[in-house]
Amino acid sequence: MRECLTHILSKWGYQIILIVSNGQELINEISLDRPPDICILDINWPSLSELETCKILKEQWPVIQIVVFTMNVIPSLIQKLNGIADAVISKADGILEIKVVLEQLKISKVDVSSAKV
Repeated sequence: MRECLTHILSKWGYQIILIVSNGQELINEISLDRPPDICILDINWPSLSELETCKILKEQWPVIQIVVFTMNVIPSLIQKLNGIADAVISKADGILEIKVVLEQLKISKVDVSSAKV
C-alpha cells in the first residue's frame, strides 16, 4: 500500500520527502528546520501510538497538517483525534479521497506551492 500511495502522490505532483515505518521513526526523522507541509499517517503502527505521534507532531511542528489514513474509522478514534488531526480518511474510501482532502488542505493553507508528504 505504501509504495502504491507514494507512486500515486508523486503522479499528482506531490514531493515525498520522508517515508517511515512507525511513529517514533517519523518523530526522529522530521527536519526541525524544514518540516513537511502534510503528513499522511497510517495509524496501525507498532511502536509509538498513533495518538501520541499526532500529539507530538502538533506540539513540535504545529504547521504540519496531519492526515490519518486508517481502516478503523470509528467514533472513539475520531473523537480522540479531534483537534489533533486535520483529516481522518478511511482506507475503504480509497485513494481518490486522499486527493480530495489534500486539495482541501492546500486551499486552506495560505502559502502552499507544493505539498510535501
